[in-house]
Amino acid sequence: MQKQGVTGFGVFVRFVMALVLVYATYNPEGWSYFHWAERVFLGTEGSGSPALLFLAGTVLLIGWVVFLNATRRSLGLVGVVLAAALCGGVIWLFIEWDVVSAGNVRAL
Repeated sequence: MQKQGVTGFGVFVRFVMALVLVYATYNPEGWSYFHWAERVFLGTEGSGSPALLFLAGTVLLIGWVVFLNATRRSLGLVGVVLAAALCGGVIWLFIEWDVVSAGNVRAL
């Protein structure tokens, strides 16, 4: 059986799943695991079940481990450092050109 490579659709699906993982973990809109956990631990009314929070956190942790392991295997340490430097440089350039404000958490 011949092994097939990654298609454009496969790259798109991986990208979408990575976005879902990141925004489910934290987003500035307040609809994320971080905000949910904050409400549960602060005892805010209507915050939900701690057991469900634990289960959702475990699922997110599994997702992060899978994605970070795949990143490590495909890029290596040098590749990850270079990719982070590239992203940081683009953000710095956008701030310098006043495309986004450094104080705007939603934009960054």
